Amino acid sequence: MTIAIGGYGRYSAIRDWQLGDVDRRDLRPASPEDLSVAGRWMHATAVRDGQDHLAEGIVHLFGQAECPC
Repeated sequence: MTIAIGGYGRYSAIRDWQLGDVDRRDLRPASPEDLSVAGRWMHATAVRDGQDHLAEGIVHLFGQAECPC
């Protein structure tokens, strides 16, 4: 299983050597208010510095994933 956050999307999937990422499931982002202290700090710093793409990735990193199996 893999978790992807980036240019290919934000998802969990089974990674197959020949087929790539199969049976993708979208990640569910956390609310910025519900992040841990470290997560809130990272998110706030990214927002403050105008790094919106990074801030969006952080809420997905600390969100919820579904196991494709």
